[in-house]
Amino acid sequence: MTSSTQACVFSGVKIALMQDQHLVTILRDNKSTIPFPDTWDLPGGGREGLETPFECVQREVMEELGIAISQDMVVWEKAYQGVMNPETYSIFMVAMISKDLVKAIHFGEEVRLTSLYR
Repeated sequence: MTSSTQACVFSGVKIALMQDQHLVTILRDNKSTIPFPDTWDLPGGGREGLETPFECVQREVMEELGIAISQDMVVWEKAYQGVMNPETYSIFMVAMISKDLVKAIHFGEEVRLTSLYR
């Protein structure tokens, strides 16, 4: 965790979970009440309480994919000005995960392992 992302006021975190040449993506619910319904997305979401960026993304990954990630898996992160609220930041992280962890994902048809090279 870099000191710049740890210290910033942030609203949420997204994470690219990489396994070799693949990227874990999720299909958002097709509900008109949520932003970007029925589109492929990365795991992550909004901050709850006083969570750190990693605590936020760790919780979201567990909720959305049913897997636990550790901070040592994160290989890159950066804070960006928030799109929904420009007064806060959004954090983007990249983590490397194992094939066994990908196999442990349980979410249903909404998860896809996407090849980075087609």
